[in-house]
Amino acid sequence: MTLRIAPAPPVDRTRTPRRIGLTGSIAAAVGAFGAGALPGPPPPAPLGTVALALTYAGALLLVIAWFGAARVACTDGTTPSSALRMLITWAAPFALAPPLFSRDVYAMLAQGAVAARGFDPGVWSPLAALGPLAPQVRATPELWRDDPSPYGPLAQLLQQAVAELTGTDLVAGVALMRVAALAGLAAIVWALLRLGARRGIDGGRVIVLGAAHPLVLFHLVSGVHLDALVLGAMLVGLELAARDGTGRDGARWAGYALITTAAMVKLPALLALGFVAAQHAARCGGRPRDLVAVGAAALAVVGAVAAGSAALLAGSVGGSGWTWVAALDVPASVVTWLSAPSVLGFGLAHLLGAPLDPTLAVVRGIAVLAGACVVVALLRATVAGRVDAVRGTALGMVVAVACGPAVQPWYLLLALLPLVVSGGVPHRVPRFAAVTAVIALIDAPPGDWWVFAGMQPLVAAPVAAAGVLLLRPLWQRLAEPLDQPRILGSA
Repeated sequence: MTLRIAPAPPVDRTRTPRRIGLTGSIAAAVGAFGAGALPGPPPPAPLGTVALALTYAGALLLVIAWFGAARVACTDGTTPSSALRMLITWAAPFALAPPLFSRDVYAMLAQGAVAARGFDPGVWSPLAALGPLAPQVRATPELWRDDPSPYGPLAQLLQQAVAELTGTDLVAGVALMRVAALAGLAAIVWALLRLGARRGIDGGRVIVLGAAHPLVLFHLVSGVHLDALVLGAMLVGLELAARDGTGRDGARWAGYALITTAAMVKLPALLALGFVAAQHAARCGGRPRDLVAVGAAALAVVGAVAAGSAALLAGSVGGSGWTWVAALDVPASVVTWLSAPSVLGFGLAHLLGAPLDPTLAVVRGIAVLAGACVVVALLRATVAGRVDAVRGTALGMVVAVACGPAVQPWYLLLALLPLVVSGGVPHRVPRFAAVTAVIALIDAPPGDWWVFAGMQPLVAAPVAAAGVLLLRPLWQRLAEPLDQPRILGSA
């Protein structure tokens, strides 16, 4: 008998980060049962501290694993199937656990309950319509209990349907809202793969940098934000609109309608429609009359979808169906640390001893005006054919987030996901993705810091970091060597 060396099996270099990330997602999901955004009172202090440390450790492990997967995807490359397997593996524990990093889902359920009672959520706050003892109101962050809904009519109709199906059962309500978020994530994956293929970008890299990003897992899957539906509809609309000029012009109208549908959940998605229309005007010749014709067509689609959505909402809760427009400034009523204009205005007000609200209004107004000028320049470049719709949308969203009066961590996905498939400078997109991955760790796991007693976060965070470092040898053993030759016997 002789021995021969068998060739090594194909190497799946995402195996190690996939296992590390799975360990982290399971740890964070288990910790969410004690330190997540729970509808009831927080657990006793010792249990809460342990759960918080476990959540922090798991989230940190997942971010570390994502960095490893991103390095593999950007250097050696990975197959779309491996990247999708990693995404599903990481997302599954979060999909089965309580929400993390935000309590907004309870505000959405409360707004749905307002509509289910026949009140207009664009006018009536949960506190006013339901009373302080309603389970949905008690679970809603105090900041939003007395505010009307800032979401579009399609979002309000979805929330109403969930509320009518689940009543006061908040666990069932969160589960149904998460099903909607997962449907949005599936649409995101579909659109990213096709937009990436259209630009010759590796599918595995697109999934790792985009759909498997920690912000997606923490805030869309776990946090159950409506941005999953917004991004899914917007990206699918961009993909359909990109088919214009290929003999499938019907896709153009479908793209317009889907992007407008996304805007009827959250209005900022409408920015993408401007770049799609500008690209179509460029394909028609880029002349003023082309711009007018395409713009009129786009406005007709926007008007039809918006009017239909408003009519559905009015038929459900009464009123005009447009009251949500007046509540669009509700998110800007707080100063968020990711909003550069808000932080600058807040700092200037305290430095100069000036009144806070007028100072914020002036600084935010200047930022919005500057951002609008940049977006107009990008639209002109798109009409001239120098920028395509996807890259224009990506850059426009970067400007909108940078100049926005209120920015939450998951808002960054409006810029990140189009950037991943924009075909821009290769090294800049991974850097932007890396910065936003770190930002994903900043928010409090239960959504509010006040939930914790005393020094719990200050104890739990260092314990979690130390535990992750001490377990480093275990990470390295999670994946056995994959490229070692095997000794086979042969006669």
